[in-house]
Amino acid sequence: MQFQLTINLVALVVAFVAAVTTGEMPLNVLQLLWVNLIMDALAALGTFSLPMHSIYMDQLFRVHLTEENKWHMYMDFLLEK
Repeated sequence: MQFQLTINLVALVVAFVAAVTTGEMPLNVLQLLWVNLIMDALAALGTFSLPMHSIYMDQLFRVHLTEENKWHMYMDFLLEK
């Protein structure tokens, strides 16, 4: 997560400083999107290449649905449509 934030912040600062000083963008919008996509993909690969902790893998998946949680879940689902 820190890697992604750092890369996105640096790209934003470089684009802003270059636009203010030279009056034109060093990268256009499509190029910035590609930089963001590539850097996010590299960060995701780095995150998921770490070994999993057995503490978390041994726990069973548990859903804690109370009546209040169910109501909120249904309302969120209906309001998104």
